[in-house]
Amino acid sequence: MIQFEDSPTPEPFDSAKPDYFTFPSHPGVRFWKEKAGRAMTEEDYRTILASERPVELEGFISRAGKPFSAPCRFNPETKTVEFVFDERG
Repeated sequence: MIQFEDSPTPEPFDSAKPDYFTFPSHPGVRFWKEKAGRAMTEEDYRTILASERPVELEGFISRAGKPFSAPCRFNPETKTVEFVFDERG
């Protein structure tokens, strides 16, 4: 289980980088405030990072413009939050 400090660590303001959160527990990792057309919150990321299993989130928008929900997890190798889709043919 991951321990969190108070809130995301604000980085010095840079107009080219206002679209992500950072957490002291994951230095150097950027957690984007938007993923597939869905606004991601600090609480979304806290839930994903604290869970050992993928977390189901709703409200994403596909490239075709259709809404979808998907399980998400943090991949420590790529340092990203990724969708976990069934691997069916």
